[in-house]
Amino acid sequence: MKKHFRKIIILIKLLVTIILLYYLFNNADFNVITNNLSLISIDTIIIVLIYLTLQIFLTAYRLEIIFKTLNINMNYLKLLKINYIGQFFNQTLPSTIGGDAVRLLYIKNNNISWLNSVCGIFYDRYLGLLSLFLIISLFLPSISELLADKLLFNSILSFTISGLASVIIVIWANKILFFFNYSLFRKIRTVLLHGKTILFSKYLTFHIFLISIAIHLIGILAIYTLSCDFEMGLKYVDFLIIMPFVFLFSSLPISIAGWGTRESAIVYSLGLMSINSSSSLILSVTFGIMIMIAGLPGSFLLNLTKKHNRK
Repeated sequence: MKKHFRKIIILIKLLVTIILLYYLFNNADFNVITNNLSLISIDTIIIVLIYLTLQIFLTAYRLEIIFKTLNINMNYLKLLKINYIGQFFNQTLPSTIGGDAVRLLYIKNNNISWLNSVCGIFYDRYLGLLSLFLIISLFLPSISELLADKLLFNSILSFTISGLASVIIVIWANKILFFFNYSLFRKIRTVLLHGKTILFSKYLTFHIFLISIAIHLIGILAIYTLSCDFEMGLKYVDFLIIMPFVFLFSSLPISIAGWGTRESAIVYSLGLMSINSSSSLILSVTFGIMIMIAGLPGSFLLNLTKKHNRK
């Protein structure tokens, strides 16, 4: 039953991806697309791949610090390998098994309890999203000027406030759950208590947020660098305004590895800055391909791990 459900979910995601990409490419000017592709230099490709690789390294470092706050020692190189394998499953090899589920299994196999493994992966994701909300909140005045549709702006504002307010839930919900003496509630309470520890670990909390913000800023720098070859005439600050929203939208689990949703968000956002939709589309697709290439070492590490486990 679970296998059938997973297959249905992956088919729905695939359908959403195909419909969105078909619509975007059907309305695209292929002369503009081929012209933009001819402008990409090898130097730019290498620089963008370095940025994306740095993101993977920093994400592994953030996960190591999160485990440190929980008094769990995980070797950085092991976490880096696990992160690469997770990235490979997420972006390069989309499947019914998500990258986070793969990371969870590999971390658990390193003599870490299920609960602590779940806490590590959950708060890695949560703090990444929280830092994204922080960046969006800093640029809300600029987003307000950019959006003529005030309903959309109010939705983004509400979503951002809700995201930031979720910290209150992490801090206080465990006090409410204390009165429910059921196994599931006790486990949720433990997860929330771990979250409180992570959010109030002074130096380490600041360190984690600094790394999380750096990860997003490097991702934005990667797509900005790519856009420079397309001669769009945009500044880094322009991408700082729109990309956090794009990252947030493409992280929704409604398409395959964010394909289609990322392209739709970038085409819409850059359209507000009077950028040709075909140029925006090929920028997003090229960026997506770069992310896939950056995750390819995960394939080698996955095969290496399988061979090691067979011995």
